[in-house]
Amino acid sequence: MKKTTRQNTDRRASNGMLSFIVVLFIAALAIAGLYFFVFTPEKQQGQPAPHAINQSQ
Repeated sequence: MKKTTRQNTDRRASNGMLSFIVVLFIAALAIAGLYFFVFTPEKQQGQPAPHAINQSQ
């Protein structure tokens, strides 16, 4: 009888650990995607503004 209870507990613990790892992985992907698509600055294209080049004005 105790062996069955132990196997059931081991199975539940294993499933719990697996779901914990899956949730952490999904959260890490969401944070990385958010950082990459929202918080990274855009590349500057073209020439800088003329007043930034000519400092005498």
